[in-house]
Amino acid sequence: MKRNFYLICAATVLALAMLAAAFLVGGLAGKLRIQPLFEPINATETMIRTVLSKFRGQRSNQTFLESSLLELSLTSLEVMPKNPGDNVGFTPLGNGYLIAKRNGELSYAELNWPDSFSVKKLPYRVPVKKEIFLQHPVTERHPRIPLHFGVKDIYTLKADDGFYIYASHHFWKEQEACAVFRLSGIRIAENAFADVPEHEWQTLFESQPCLKLDASVNRLGVDDTLLQAGGRIAQYDADQLLVTIGDHYMEGLHNPDLVQDPAASYGKSWLVNRHTGEATLFTMGHRNPQGLTRDQFGNWWSSEHGPRGGDELNVLRAGANYGWPRVSYGTLYAGYDYPPGADWHEHGDYTDPAYIWARSVGASNLIRLNGSRFTRWGDDLIMASLGGRSLIRLEARGTDIIGMERIAIGDRLRDLAQAADGTLLLMTDSGVFIRVEPAAEAEPGEMDISQQARTLWMACGACHSNQRGEGHHIGPNLAQVFNRPIAGAEDFRYSPALRAVDGRWSEENLDRFLADPKSFAPGNSMTFAGIEDPQQRRLLIQYLKEQ
Repeated sequence: MKRNFYLICAATVLALAMLAAAFLVGGLAGKLRIQPLFEPINATETMIRTVLSKFRGQRSNQTFLESSLLELSLTSLEVMPKNPGDNVGFTPLGNGYLIAKRNGELSYAELNWPDSFSVKKLPYRVPVKKEIFLQHPVTERHPRIPLHFGVKDIYTLKADDGFYIYASHHFWKEQEACAVFRLSGIRIAENAFADVPEHEWQTLFESQPCLKLDASVNRLGVDDTLLQAGGRIAQYDADQLLVTIGDHYMEGLHNPDLVQDPAASYGKSWLVNRHTGEATLFTMGHRNPQGLTRDQFGNWWSSEHGPRGGDELNVLRAGANYGWPRVSYGTLYAGYDYPPGADWHEHGDYTDPAYIWARSVGASNLIRLNGSRFTRWGDDLIMASLGGRSLIRLEARGTDIIGMERIAIGDRLRDLAQAADGTLLLMTDSGVFIRVEPAAEAEPGEMDISQQARTLWMACGACHSNQRGEGHHIGPNLAQVFNRPIAGAEDFRYSPALRAVDGRWSEENLDRFLADPKSFAPGNSMTFAGIEDPQQRRLLIQYLKEQ
């Protein structure tokens, strides 16, 4: 494994040297499409090039992908029924996980990796009263509202003889015909999943004012009241929970601005005493805070949905105002001016975000990693992405973000957590659980054939892409290279020596080239010495044939 690591490092150094030479001669600069493996903070955001392919010999529910520092193994289980958006979150509980649905239903899942699981629907639910809410005539006039109404997060804490369950959720007040946002809690005996009546849930926090529907009808005639609810829960100290509340579309454009109103609960984060319900304002000026975590230094971080563009990562400081809706780095969905008349890049006296995404990623939950399993990632921040369908790794120095890596997963990630064994667990919108862990760091003789081939490719991947439709890097794109004419990739400037070679990239020609590039085409530009081991060449050729 060390030899492979050194080979990768050598290939990377070689790639950088070739890049420098290309710019010196000036002829290739316009041909190169170089994407950084780990983006500095002052560079334009780019998605990390990943490899997500299936290989012979692996399980059908297992895939591999490469990040900048680690090769990752992903194993998936379809745990919940496929109803996108219905599953809102999960949290560790005993030997399994408590899963919450938007309508208040709770399930308990035990995940037996790699290929089995059990799910039990619990006989009690979060007191949302959605059935009564759906009887209100406004839900017929504005069918989007029921999509926003419901549970937003679930959180558990261990007790001496059981555990506490906390939920953030909407609640329909039938007499007043309006909705509030609540933080509720209940105490459950260890492994006692007996029926628990709704009245045993304790309301710890209730938002003010109660929101009348039809309050946020925009110029398109759509009512998005209750949208952008936030609701993430975390333990602040032994007695207090920290909970975020989004603006619920009360941002002043089509309705009153409740975010900057100190008497209103919306667009703020609150410290709530879980024993007494006493609430203290922590921060304000938020749109839709989705993620919440504390790092090893005690800093609180929050990921937040902006409007179009302007997704934020904030460091939460007691008493700070982050400016929404008066300032934003995002824009209107129907234009480029938001807030109307404001200077887009000026935050004035409001607290600036630690990081912004100019192109929205759809920020979801956020955790601080315990690097016991992901040693190269250390204590980095890991964020789930909905619209971006990615994991996002953020490297912090104090409260400064110095690097960002996007790792494409290919599905909307609703929630994530780190399991007791150090692996990452992701939950998709469609109810699939994905376990992420470093691929086995075995010596080559102990690897299966597909893993040996991928390890060999990692050295090639420093200069070449194998993704169809992607441009060339320092070397030509090798997707579908098998049986392609030698020096036949379009829009790549080959050396005269290689262009002079007739024929196609057959197994025989690939083997000759990989064994000794210089003798295959004397005078070509490859400085790579070749692969001496014929078995390694065969593995790499088979890998290339499958691309």
